[in-house]
This record gives sequence, C-alpha cells and structure tokens, in this order.
Amino acid sequence: ERLFLGSVAARVVRDATCAVLAVPLAQVGEHRTIHRLLVPTDFSDDATRAVEAAMEILGPVSDAKRVTLLHVWTIPAGAGVGWPAAGIEPDLAAFVNAARRQLEEAAEPLRAAGFEVDTKEREGEPAHVIDEE
Repeated sequence: ERLFLGSVAARVVRDATCAVLAVPLAQVGEHRTIHRLLVPTDFSDDATRAVEAAMEILGPVSDAKRVTLLHVWTIPAGAGVGWPAAGIEPDLAAFVNAARRQLEEAAEPLRAAGFEVDTKEREGEPAHVIDEE
C-alpha cells in the first residue's frame, strides 16, 4: 500500500502545475497547526516560490515554527570512471560549499520573518533523501 500510494503522491508532486502539500495518509482529516515544514530546493525560481509558500503555510510567527531547507545533490553516474578520486574532490568540495551558501541565501527571508531555519545538503537520490528527511 505504501509503495502504491507513495508512487502516486510522488507523481502528483512531480507533475502538478500548482503548489502541492503532501499529507501522510494516517494524518488525513486531522486538524492541527503546522509547526515544521521541509522545503526541498534545487535553487530554481520554482524553489524560491516554494520558500514563499512555506511562509504562507506556517502563517504568523507565534510559536516556534521551523523550516528545514534541503538541497540534495547527486554525483553523475560514471563521474569517477577513469578519473583519479583526488581529481574530483576539490570540485566536489567547491560544489558543496556553493550549495551551502545558496541554502543560507534561501534561508534569509525565512529568518527575517522570524522562523527558525535549518539548512541541510545531502548527497543521494533526491526522492529517497527527501523521504528520509
């Protein structure tokens, strides 16, 4: 059941032409204040709009409301084939540092509005890492 529903939710989130809020099946019908949001970002214009939507969803800052900004990156298949590992480490470090800077920039409007913000960057397959988070 989880696999089926998860794939449907993933397809809806992926293909939707509007903002989507995914709610676990076990929580459908529950009414409660949202205090935490995970906002995955690829630093695109759409991701910037997702940050703006997160502020609207959380509403006014009254209680401790937390947003986690997550950037997931993947080393392209075959990137290390025939390349010495030392040769890609400096580029990888620069890439990760750039992602961290971009995450901090994306966090600024949220922090300015009074939200607590965590930033995370992780390597992996985006859908899997987002699900883990």
